[in-house]
Amino acid sequence: MPIPLSTRGAPAQAINFDAWYTDGLLQIRKITEEHVLHTYSAIEIYLILNSLQQQFGQDPFPLANNVERLGHGDEQPGLGMTILQVGFDRRTAHAQGSSYLGPCLEHLGYCEWNGEHHKIQWHLTRETISDRQLLKDLSEQF
Repeated sequence: MPIPLSTRGAPAQAINFDAWYTDGLLQIRKITEEHVLHTYSAIEIYLILNSLQQQFGQDPFPLANNVERLGHGDEQPGLGMTILQVGFDRRTAHAQGSSYLGPCLEHLGYCEWNGEHHKIQWHLTRETISDRQLLKDLSEQF
């Protein structure tokens, strides 16, 4: 059953979406649309979390998903840039899915949002990331 979540933009800009995990993929769809917008495999999520851990530890990291800067490869380090660098899909559109993946990682208990709508940041809530635990969490929470 899909889990209803929302992106972290200002209330008038936040996008409601559904997320669910099936066949090894976290799938994300806007509530107003039928087609899947973004997919992230469990392995890809694990690689993203590990890269964030290596880059930031427990310190805050930004959303970092500006389409122009991602396209030029000069976006600041953060969630979007990490997806672009270590994700399986190297398209800018996939990296922009960070707006949706961030709240999913919150739901899983791996990240905590700073509560800001304009300078969106998260920090990791776990010091170590276990692939087995992530698989279990994805299966149980989505």
